Amino acid sequence: MSDEHVTDERIQEILDAQAPGDAIFLPWHAKTCRPCRERFREYQRLYAGLAVDPGYVLPPGFADSVLAKIPAPRASLFRDPVIWISGTGAAALLLLALVIGWRPLAAGAVWTWDSLHQVFAPLTARFLGLFSGLGTAARPLFPGISGLLGAILVERFLRRRLTRHGH
Repeated sequence: MSDEHVTDERIQEILDAQAPGDAIFLPWHAKTCRPCRERFREYQRLYAGLAVDPGYVLPPGFADSVLAKIPAPRASLFRDPVIWISGTGAAALLLLALVIGWRPLAAGAVWTWDSLHQVFAPLTARFLGLFSGLGTAARPLFPGISGLLGAILVERFLRRRLTRHGH
C-alpha cells in the first residue's frame, strides 16, 4: 500500500477523523510521496479556512422579497389535454347536430341509453336482490360501497394523469 497514492476522499476522511487507522499511514506515506503530501497540505489549508469562516446570514424577509419578484403563473384552460379533448368533442357534436339535425342525434342517444339499460338492468337487479336478502341493516352499505368505489376510480384516474405528466 505504500506505493499507492491516497485518494482525495481518503484524505478528507482522515481530516474529518472518520478514518483514524489511516491517520498514521498518511504522514508516513506523505514523507515519500510528493503528490500526496501536496494534496494533503491543500486540504489542510482548505479545512483551516473553513474553520474560521463566520458564515453568512441572510437578512430577514429575504425569501419573501425573492418570492414577490417571481411572477405568478397564469392559469390557462388550454394547457390541460382533457379540456382540449372535451371542448373538441363538444364542438364536433354540436356541428354534427347542426349538420344532420337534432332528431337522428336524439334517436341515437335514446338507442344508446336503452342498450345500456338492457345490459345493466340484470346487474342492478342482482345487486338489489343481494342487499334485500341482507335486510334493512345493510341498506346503508350500498351507497357507501358505491361512493368508495367511485373515489377509488377517481383517485386512480388522477394518479395516472399525474404520473403521466411527471408532476
